[in-house]
Amino acid sequence: MISRDVRRLVLILEAEGYGFLAGEILSEVDSGRLVPSDDSGDDVPLEAGFDTDTIPDGRSEDRPCRRQPIPLDEQLAEAIRILRLRLVEPARRLAEAERLAGDLTIGEPMRFVLVEDDEVISARSDLVAPGDDRFAVKLNDLLSRILSDEPPMEVG
Repeated sequence: MISRDVRRLVLILEAEGYGFLAGEILSEVDSGRLVPSDDSGDDVPLEAGFDTDTIPDGRSEDRPCRRQPIPLDEQLAEAIRILRLRLVEPARRLAEAERLAGDLTIGEPMRFVLVEDDEVISARSDLVAPGDDRFAVKLNDLLSRILSDEPPMEVG
């Protein structure tokens, strides 16, 4: 079962043209969160994490995991976590990479573009300076306000 808040968020995303992301959120929330298990099938505390275990011959092996239903009151937080992973973090990392590349070469941030078969398929808007992560920060703040039930700030 999907919470009312997550359904509302999904409708907003679909209306704004982010249906693929809305679908991913619905799928992930409905499937439940991954919980690592030990060899006996018992859950391992989440603080143990999803790191790989080293087995005696030195190889690494992923821990077995299972899906655990997400309680209704935790689903919005999980949806926000997914949005941060898909939107905020990549934007922050791109801005950071532009700043670092500039520091290593010309001394100021460089604009990155994605090119496929000699055609630019993605470029940040000219409204955003290379290395600028203000929109990622604003989106992250907005997502935090959604979780804390703070009233929305005025835009403008």
